[in-house]
Amino acid sequence: MKLRIFIFLTFIFGAFFNTNAQPKLVETIEQIWIADSTKWRNSGRSMYEYDNELLISELDQHWFTGRNDWGNANGADYFYDNNGRLEKEIINNYNTGTDDYQNLYTNTYHYNDDGCLVAEDNEIVSIHGVYPQHYYEYTVDENCYITARLWKALQPNGDTIYKKNTYVNDAEGQVKIDSQYAFFNNEWQLHYERFFEYDEASRLIEKVEYLLFSNSINSETETWEYDEHGQLIHRIKTRNSNFNPNKQISKEEISLIYDSQNRVIQRRTIPYRFDAQEPPITERFDYYCGDILRTSGSDELPRIYRKSYEYDLGLDEDCIKNLTDKSITIFPNPVDNQLMIDSDLLSGERTKIYLYDVLGRQFLEQEFSILFNQLSIDVSFLEKGVYFLTIENGEEIETMRLFKN
Repeated sequence: MKLRIFIFLTFIFGAFFNTNAQPKLVETIEQIWIADSTKWRNSGRSMYEYDNELLISELDQHWFTGRNDWGNANGADYFYDNNGRLEKEIINNYNTGTDDYQNLYTNTYHYNDDGCLVAEDNEIVSIHGVYPQHYYEYTVDENCYITARLWKALQPNGDTIYKKNTYVNDAEGQVKIDSQYAFFNNEWQLHYERFFEYDEASRLIEKVEYLLFSNSINSETETWEYDEHGQLIHRIKTRNSNFNPNKQISKEEISLIYDSQNRVIQRRTIPYRFDAQEPPITERFDYYCGDILRTSGSDELPRIYRKSYEYDLGLDEDCIKNLTDKSITIFPNPVDNQLMIDSDLLSGERTKIYLYDVLGRQFLEQEFSILFNQLSIDVSFLEKGVYFLTIENGEEIETMRLFKN
């Protein structure tokens, strides 16, 4: 279930993409590439509604190929107090039998007089009636930093499971130690401990987790690396065996590539199972002016998808003009041997063209001095598959997918 996406969108993109204030996101559309028919097909859509600056509703839809139309899937309504704090969210699921929405669960948030979040209720109203109700109570200090969390899970049979977390924060409120306990046999027993390390710029550089109740995983370690500009460029996550701490069960390696405007344009994830590398996942990102995300896509063969983002008014005329000027047209696509490229980015004394496959391997890097907007290049040497054509002209970079027959 894909819900609450927008609430966390700013956090996610802020962490990985270094974004500032953005126009409001009003719609996302996800498409998948159908190799047999060599075309894109709709798969999912999300729409967002606002009251001034506050998100008040979200609607998720799926594409039904048989009737060539969108169909409702999930929905969410958000409610705020007089201070603009999220007070309640109601998550709904669309029932095709009744042609109406049914409440799945309701989250209610409670704040103290200082505006600190101190409690959260998760009330399940599912028609299945087999899910526990979750209740959270937070202990906070004078800066609203959470120092402890009590979690109660009321089971459908009437039993209650208790867990609690205690946190040790540094002066900036960053968590240094996270310890979770489970109430078992009438006593609190340590479940796991997480230790966090930061550099002198308060950037997270390592997280180590020790699981004490697991029969398969003993520890999990994540490390972060930054470049000289303070941008995250590398993250490695590993899990080790409980039976043999030196035996690595899995590993996930993520690398980020930025453009000249310090925007993430590629995120490559390489998963490992034991010592074997699994197929990598390459995600690419394209932007409007500034840091406003325009499209994202993943090339996890054989599934290829892309997502486009639409915003409310907020893109100025110069931004729209620049987008038009930088557009790329390539034909034919799919291509056999000779590819024609038409783009205003080709007008420059030094234009570079790159070709990559979905694994990030480079097949072409060539510099051209072009006085016109069109160029023909030979791609007969490429094997059949999906590639990415990138044009770089100074600080401007544009990328398009290329399909080779």
